[in-house]
Amino acid sequence: VDPNVPQGWTRMVALLLQEDRADDAKSVVAQLPNEVSSESLPLIQGQCQALLGDYGEAVKAYEAGIQADPENDVLLRNLVLAYQASGQNEKMVQSLDKIMASNGTSANWARRTKASMLAATSVYKDFLQSLELLEQNADESGNLTGEDLVLWLRFSAQRPEALSRERAATRLNEIRQQRRLSVPERAILASLHKQNGRWEDAKATMLDVMANAPNDSGYATTFVQWLIEEDELADATAWL
Repeated sequence: VDPNVPQGWTRMVALLLQEDRADDAKSVVAQLPNEVSSESLPLIQGQCQALLGDYGEAVKAYEAGIQADPENDVLLRNLVLAYQASGQNEKMVQSLDKIMASNGTSANWARRTKASMLAATSVYKDFLQSLELLEQNADESGNLTGEDLVLWLRFSAQRPEALSRERAATRLNEIRQQRRLSVPERAILASLHKQNGRWEDAKATMLDVMANAPNDSGYATTFVQWLIEEDELADATAWL
């Protein structure tokens, strides 16, 4: 196994932690400078420190690597995640803005990540900015695809004002005229039916979603919650 590939080290640390051998995991991380090249060390050390829950040390490792290689997108992305995990939101935003400004391979990811942060505030102005960021990821034809489209729909469908939800519903209808909705898109459609009081439509759509994504427990959890809200307790119990 190549010692300069992160996966081997992170897998080892994760397994040791699963076996409640935290001291052994820390010993492995402490030996990294002797086992890994200086070029590979910041990423590997940072990821292993993050697994240990020491995000301060993870940040130090990533920052040291970025100082030597300022355009390293992988280190920048990991630094963003370490800032997020340690609650350093201001520094996280600064790093995201830097990645977006570089317009490199991680720029779309950075826009998605910042859009998610903004949408989570529930402030309408932030929500609008989150949509603007996602729309910057549109393809050459001006269309959103994949994760960007799903996030646009989800953020809009979760808003309290009817206009935003109507826009999500309209966009879903436009997509349905071109192709079958993806599983995440159908889940968003189900949530819109639920919010609009169309319980039977919501129920049928979510059952279809779960049938096509049987390993995603999140959909089942949401469905059970809906059943309870609709006072269909027997059905809810059957899904537990």
